[in-house]
Amino acid sequence: MIRGNMKQQEDSEKKPRPTYEQQREIRTYPPYWQGTLNEAVQPGESVKEVYERLKDFEDMI
Repeated sequence: MIRGNMKQQEDSEKKPRPTYEQQREIRTYPPYWQGTLNEAVQPGESVKEVYERLKDFEDMI
């Protein structure tokens, strides 16, 4: 059980995080999108483009 938690923690530590500027921009979006954007945006990506892509995908469902 402990190993599973440690593996999950290691995986989350390896994932690239949005830059400080991207995090600031993410905070301008509705609260219910912020967590998703934080997970989806990669350093160097446009937050707006990721948001539009995810929003379009959500509209298809």
